Amino acid sequence: NASKQFDTSVPMDEALMAYIDEVLDGVVGEIYAEPMGRILVGTQDELALVKVKQDAHNLLEGLLPKEAYVLDTAKAVDKAAKDVAGAETLKDAEAAFKALEAAIKALKVKDNAFKDVSADAWYDPAVDFVSAVDLMNGTGENLFNPDGTMTRAMVVTVLYRFAGSPDVKDLKCAFTDLTQDWYKDAVVWAANEGVTTGITAATFSPNDPITREQMATMLARYLMGDMGEVPAGEDLAEMKAAMALLYADGASVSPYAMVPVSLMSFLEIMNGDAPVGDNLPTFRPQSQMKRSECAQVLLNVYQVIPGWWFDGELPAA
Repeated sequence: NASKQFDTSVPMDEALMAYIDEVLDGVVGEIYAEPMGRILVGTQDELALVKVKQDAHNLLEGLLPKEAYVLDTAKAVDKAAKDVAGAETLKDAEAAFKALEAAIKALKVKDNAFKDVSADAWYDPAVDFVSAVDLMNGTGENLFNPDGTMTRAMVVTVLYRFAGSPDVKDLKCAFTDLTQDWYKDAVVWAANEGVTTGITAATFSPNDPITREQMATMLARYLMGDMGEVPAGEDLAEMKAAMALLYADGASVSPYAMVPVSLMSFLEIMNGDAPVGDNLPTFRPQSQMKRSECAQVLLNVYQVIPGWWFDGELPAA
């Protein structure tokens, strides 16, 4: 009968893997039919075409927002990406992909124009970026003041811009010390989003310098939501011990900031100072955050979280 005629005595999974390896050269297209999730069969060129487009998507995912780059270089990437997306043959897609790689290599972030930011300063690329995308502005007279201190109001305003400056006209907050218009909307937004709970229930202390652990806490809440209960007792002791293995001053992180600092460190969004000799790096949790440090942290966020360029034209990998 038919079952005996085609019985190879080889389990189905082994036969399938052998087919993929020997016939398809190990290339399997991740194309799925709706609604049952069945795999569609395509020719090797068709599957390779999909893979080229997926690879192009992956390249774009690693880029910063378009507005960070010099316009002509960004336009070249856009054109090449659209050529890949519109390619109907493998040959055309591969040619467009090469053009995309070259265009990405030629991308140039806009230079900042601040007189006090040297081109060889460690923070110059970060200041270039935050200036280009309007996350941070100068302090007047064409100065950035990289060693200046970030205030709590400044940080909340930066995060508010990061979020797209949403409308807050119907929102309220309980803070009674918001005396200047330039940060009011940002603080109202942050309070309603759980980004900040203030120094007390009624005070935000907008002009106070922000500490590094406060910055980590606000940023973690913005990116990841509620951090849960503040660790206490044995949980706190365990976290202190773990943090002490990461930073020389890790045990001095305040309880409310233990989880946020851990997360921001794990994601490499906020890093400690370089270690000296055999010592561990230091996080300096209660130190005031400098404007240059804040710029670098913001650049780190964009580099860690992918997809700022992607506009839906290429399939996800």
